[in-house]
Amino acid sequence: MLQYTGHPLVDVGAAAMAAFVGKDHPAKLVDEDYARVADYIERQYAKQPLKSYLNVAFLNSGFTQPAFESQPEKRRLYAQKVARSYTSVATDLWCVFTGEPAIGVSLSVDESLPAGRAFREHMPMMTGRGIINFVPGGEAGLPVSGLALLAIQFFPMGCAKCGGRLLAVHSDSPDLAFCEDIS
Repeated sequence: MLQYTGHPLVDVGAAAMAAFVGKDHPAKLVDEDYARVADYIERQYAKQPLKSYLNVAFLNSGFTQPAFESQPEKRRLYAQKVARSYTSVATDLWCVFTGEPAIGVSLSVDESLPAGRAFREHMPMMTGRGIINFVPGGEAGLPVSGLALLAIQFFPMGCAKCGGRLLAVHSDSPDLAFCEDIS
């Protein structure tokens, strides 16, 4: 079950997922809702106008990677991995956002990344793949659960593009995190 975590990337994405499927709280989301969000990601993220919009948040992701333009199968596989990893068998790593077990798959098309860890192309504001400064245990990437990753992937849908960047509004109050009427 997806809950607010206090982290803006997860919480804004979770609220956007709930709004997308017509529910008022991420805890009310069920497997069919996660599948609808994953379907949308797989269908729409690699096409314009979302592809250029996503380049702001997910640098060098499989959705925006120019090298994948001529390799649609790799782009499809990447989309499937990041959108459907919430169904994977968990690893012995623990998600830094939810405390749940991290995903049990590599998020790279060529399986070169360690299972359970997200990098710059999967999560905004991260360092590159080989950079290990300021990360837990000196290991590159962050352990992430499948539902946290799905919420992070949907984070841009809860943002406005403002001055070439994403503008997200976040509150640690659950009552303010999802507000239908702001008048």
